Amino acid sequence: REIRIPDFGRTEANKNDISNIHFNNINLSAMIEDRIRENIDYITLAENYDRQLLDETVRLMADVISGTRATERIGKQELPTEQVRERLLSLKRDHIEYVLDSIKENSTEIRNYRSYLLTALYNAPVTMTGYYDALVRYHDAKRQKAALS
Repeated sequence: REIRIPDFGRTEANKNDISNIHFNNINLSAMIEDRIRENIDYITLAENYDRQLLDETVRLMADVISGTRATERIGKQELPTEQVRERLLSLKRDHIEYVLDSIKENSTEIRNYRSYLLTALYNAPVTMTGYYDALVRYHDAKRQKAALS
């Protein structure tokens, strides 16, 4: 504590500059978005997908990664945010392509798009390979059936 005249009372003013704190959070969020864009090869994705949807996806990922909540709802489960952060930071271009293609093919109503997208992103690394394997088997069976006809 600084030496002060007793007339100033017992409390000291908080020396935090709120505008500076806000500025630092903006910088952190921008840094996280930049890292995500690099991880997912954003430039290549932007050539093939709707840029607005891609930007929303990056912002959602950055919001969760920079968030302060202890848990994050994925599907119907509350998972530790740190676990969700690690998974989102591990996503690569093929994961995002898988999620965006799946959304494009979806014909059902999505009531909570944020939750739907976050769940799809979180699950992409563990569901993508099985999905593509099943798709290849389906097309192979379809070709075989057509060849027999």
